[in-house]
Amino acid sequence: GHWPFVSGMMLLIIMVFIYSGGSDMVKRSNFEVFWYSHHLFIAYFAICLLHGKGGWNPNFWKYLLLPGSMYIMERIYRILRSQNEVRV
Repeated sequence: GHWPFVSGMMLLIIMVFIYSGGSDMVKRSNFEVFWYSHHLFIAYFAICLLHGKGGWNPNFWKYLLLPGSMYIMERIYRILRSQNEVRV
């Protein structure tokens, strides 16, 4: 099929947005563009999982398992900590 080509093009487009949002000029003048463009990494990794023959990458999940789990645990920890009242 042509899915690897389509998913590869999607990955390329996402990387253009991520790299474009990472320039110093963009970060200094419009931090929100930097922030939101870099959160496209979630879509990037999801598409990487599907970037292969038959719509599945047989190896990428192995490389995503540990850092992806750590990211999810950190986000859960951040949500739980944000519910605590802070005294100043």
